[in-house]
Amino acid sequence: MALIRNLTAKLTSRFAGAKNDLQETGFTGYIPTLDGWRAVAILAVIFHHAMIPLLGVHPWLNFSEQGALGVDVFFALSGFLICSRLLDERAKSGFIDIKAFYLRRAFRILPPYLTYLAALAMMIPFGLGSRQLAEWISCLTFTRNYLPASLWTWKTGHFWSLSVEEHFYLIFPAVLILIGSSRMRRFLPWLIAAATTWRVADYRFHIFDKVFPGIPYPYRSDIRLDGIAFGALAALILAAPGVKEAVRRHITGPRIAAAAALLLTIIYVPVPMAVLFQRVLIAALVAATALRPEVFVTRWLEAKWVRWIGRLSYSLYIWQQMFFVPTQNALGKMLAKLPIFHPVLAGASDRAFILQIPLLCAGTLLMAVISFYLIEQPALRRGARYLKSRKEAAKARLAVSSERIPELAPTV
Repeated sequence: MALIRNLTAKLTSRFAGAKNDLQETGFTGYIPTLDGWRAVAILAVIFHHAMIPLLGVHPWLNFSEQGALGVDVFFALSGFLICSRLLDERAKSGFIDIKAFYLRRAFRILPPYLTYLAALAMMIPFGLGSRQLAEWISCLTFTRNYLPASLWTWKTGHFWSLSVEEHFYLIFPAVLILIGSSRMRRFLPWLIAAATTWRVADYRFHIFDKVFPGIPYPYRSDIRLDGIAFGALAALILAAPGVKEAVRRHITGPRIAAAAALLLTIIYVPVPMAVLFQRVLIAALVAATALRPEVFVTRWLEAKWVRWIGRLSYSLYIWQQMFFVPTQNALGKMLAKLPIFHPVLAGASDRAFILQIPLLCAGTLLMAVISFYLIEQPALRRGARYLKSRKEAAKARLAVSSERIPELAPTV
């Protein structure tokens, strides 16, 4: 932890020429590289879920379990992007409109989220949706990651990660406004140190489980929030005056490749504090590629088809859970009854599942495209119009107030 604090202090003290928070700005505009990372993250998660039914038969596929790290990539992206956007807003306008921030998040997250839940509710009469009231309440209140394991079902299981992100959205902007970016830069390493200490202690002694038994350890916000904090810390460091360009000059393709190789090594070779180092490296790679997307190692992140998948990633993440169900192979069994497939699939459930994977991918992609273009994008446009009208109304009220001030002034 001292290493993280010292590195943060050295980077900002070496390059920062001013300490005024308003001079600090995050990345501005659209960052195509981050869409590339979203594509990497969602493809890793889908691959992981697709291979689960085959793990018992084919142990060599156990490496696919590392696809769950795609969620850690999403967390680092959230911390990095949200923090950059907030810093950029304050640099441009002099303040952070926290109400507008929460409205943007609501228009971004809720429409596809609630649509999926509505679709799941319509499946209940057919025995395909959950009847657990506690599960529905946890989904609607973004506390899904603190639901006891006995009440979990697969089709809403992925909402644990959205709950973690919502908890970050709820806390981080308010703290940033209260203490400012300079203090936040000093505070986050302590938060990460505390979170890491707590994670290790709780893993070893099961402290939380003794008080609140049955809640799955890996999905709780207190266990995962430092993954988002690393992304936010990277954005804060780069936002300090002079740091971004100075760091950019030292980033090269070979260095990015070396960091990626180190990450893969830590994933597959057991080392002490592996989770901490994985999250550090993921956040560092996200920030480095955002600064230097043109290097040969990461140029493909900005390919059009990769960025398109990245833009679909939220809808893909939501809908894939309905298709890739580890305990069901109904589609494969149905295909096995067809004469054309019977010779290949009869008596081989793993082969049946392998054949249905392309159909499951097609179904997931179809629902994601429908969700993105008919729900997600219209909601974002509607939200943008509402926020614009809200901003214009605020300006109009300010103009009226300024016109009235001279009338209130005493005459001499």
